[in-house]
Amino acid sequence: MKSEKVVFNEKLIWTGKNADPDFWDEHWIKHHVGLLGKAKLPWYVGRVLRGVPSGARILEAGCGSGIVVKALSLRGYNVSGIDFTKRTISFLRSQMPEIDFRCEDIRNTGYDDSIFDVYLSLGVVEHFSREKEVESALSEAVRITKPGGKLFVSVPFINVLRKHKMEKDVYRQLKHQPDDFYQRAYTVEQFECLIADLPLKIEGVIYYDAASGICSEVECLEVLKKSVITRAPFQLINRYTCFLKGFSHMVGFILKNSKESNKEL
Repeated sequence: MKSEKVVFNEKLIWTGKNADPDFWDEHWIKHHVGLLGKAKLPWYVGRVLRGVPSGARILEAGCGSGIVVKALSLRGYNVSGIDFTKRTISFLRSQMPEIDFRCEDIRNTGYDDSIFDVYLSLGVVEHFSREKEVESALSEAVRITKPGGKLFVSVPFINVLRKHKMEKDVYRQLKHQPDDFYQRAYTVEQFECLIADLPLKIEGVIYYDAASGICSEVECLEVLKKSVITRAPFQLINRYTCFLKGFSHMVGFILKNSKESNKEL
């Protein structure tokens, strides 16, 4: 089912899919398990990990297909991956028994306080339908990350095209929260408000996937993006997203855990 972008309570959200465990199990197992052999680390994760020594303990919260976890493990990091998809986690354990994969809720994990040097969440928290759930996930991230530790949280971005459409009422307006909520997008300012009460300091912002940010808003380009012939130009756009950051599909925040001690949490 194709998702639809709508506006509810002055926020841009996607509807048409229910982001529950069954949906994600089918998504990851059917479409992405073949990618495990590549174990390619996304460039933006590599940037986040600059200066992080080999052997550091890293958690990917919402690890999905396990590609990033495997890539980090091959680079010498002590990495764990959690997700709420039972079948996907079971598959990942069978394929990579040497790696710590667990079926966990990122809002309430079973990990002890302050044990991770780095916490990664790549396009996950936006799938919670209520902001309180997002806040719970981020609060848990603070709890299990060491004081001074690094976090990277990315979410869909309200880029210039989406902002223009919202201002011109191009998207359908909803009066009630939809039952088929899939995800929401954020501006940088909205994300800053989201973490205002948490001991998190933004140390950097990374914009990525400009090709999707543009093509998802221009229908004819979305068709071209799927063509083998035009794939290379869109890959080039993503490679040089730094020049097109205002059109990006995703925005990621490099955060420092500024809590003073575990006793405070």
